[in-house]
Amino acid sequence: MNNIAIFKAESETEKIDPYIEILRKKGHKATLIPTLAFSFINSEILQEHLSQPDIFEGIIFTSPRTVEAVNKSISGSSDNLLPKWRSKKNFCVGESTANLARTLLKFTSLGEESGNAEQLCNFILSSYPDGCCKSFLFPCSNKRRETVPTFLQENGFKIIEVVSYETICNPSLKSHWEKLVIEQGLPNILVFFSPSGVQYCHKLIKESYFGTSLPKIIAIGPSTEKALIEASLTPYKIAVKPTPNAVYEIIESLS
Repeated sequence: MNNIAIFKAESETEKIDPYIEILRKKGHKATLIPTLAFSFINSEILQEHLSQPDIFEGIIFTSPRTVEAVNKSISGSSDNLLPKWRSKKNFCVGESTANLARTLLKFTSLGEESGNAEQLCNFILSSYPDGCCKSFLFPCSNKRRETVPTFLQENGFKIIEVVSYETICNPSLKSHWEKLVIEQGLPNILVFFSPSGVQYCHKLIKESYFGTSLPKIIAIGPSTEKALIEASLTPYKIAVKPTPNAVYEIIESLS
């Protein structure tokens, strides 16, 4: 049985985090350390674009928070816009984002098998083999990377970007970590889901394991892998897809 710490944002819509759920069912100790907090911004700008569905091919979602941002903005509109957006080509990175789009917006999205933004961009490009000059709405974080707008614009797409939320360190991060260490001891496996999570946690991790061996670290995706390496926390394994099963399979392989 492993003692596993999951460093990711806490879901506002799920009673139990799906990563925690699958690991506990398989007999592991698994604890969520809520690493990030979010503040939604520019809702009026996003709402203005959402009120013009006819000029867009669809929406590109790269995180659950982008789905929540659209849901908050579109819910504040006096027009019933969701049916028009549901008929479009909406794309998602990963199962978590796609599941939330289905739950909150009733969207049937494309590309959820993509494990990261680069894979999704390639999937979108393959969906238009004859070329494209279509416009997509791209709600994103203030910490978003250049992958989506740069890749797609270089291939003829028009990307309307709206910074829809800010990512900050969860103010309870340290207390959650200290509680885990006191009650269960230092975890032997850490799972990081984002570069921001690494940024906010790496000093705390190094201080906690000072004088002892570092645990095995799993990164979700290449961006998180890069952030861990830069923070001198070299990951042991990389999960190609951000799914509970992918993480579980890696942890089983460590046993």
